[in-house]
Amino acid sequence: MITLVGSVAAVLALVMVGPQSWRLLRTHDRDGVSAATYVVWATSSFAWVWFSASIHAWPAVAGTAPEVLLTTAVLVMLRPRPGWWAGFSISILAIGAEGLVASHSLWVPASILTIALGWPSVGEALRPGATLTGVSVPTWVLAALSESLWAVYDFGIHWGVAAIPAIVLTLASLLVIVRVLLVRRRMTTPSVLPRSVESVPASTVVDRKGPVL
Repeated sequence: MITLVGSVAAVLALVMVGPQSWRLLRTHDRDGVSAATYVVWATSSFAWVWFSASIHAWPAVAGTAPEVLLTTAVLVMLRPRPGWWAGFSISILAIGAEGLVASHSLWVPASILTIALGWPSVGEALRPGATLTGVSVPTWVLAALSESLWAVYDFGIHWGVAAIPAIVLTLASLLVIVRVLLVRRRMTTPSVLPRSVESVPASTVVDRKGPVL
């Protein structure tokens, strides 16, 4: 049963970045999409793949390996500043170096990165005036589902400490979803004029130049 949970989580992880990739490819709208999130996401996915392979957790490897490619593809489409690419490259090299020396300890930086992953997007979603038109809600729904199942899987294999990052990312995903939906609802709700204005006949409205004929 617990293997099934891990397999479903892996399938969801396999496809969850797809909607965001497609939205960026189709619309080129980057509003609300955090480059920092995808730098951290790609790096944490790389760390989890390496660590999972070292402990032979193949469902996690199968589900997380495509994340590295897809999150990197999203990062390319976001066209971040050169500093982001430098940070991404250094992070990948550091994870690789630690993996060569002590791959079994990679769960520590992977967990820290996963905990931090969603919060730049939460900050972007809470930014005053953000329209969030570029954000793919399905990606964050799939992320919440996948990470909640990973938490169940980690508890099922008696490794509860690994469930903490999954739980934190689930919460961050839910915050992004709620905020995006609220912003879009507000943007699509038509504004209603006060009755006092609506009830005045157009012929009686007067501007500074005189009566409207």
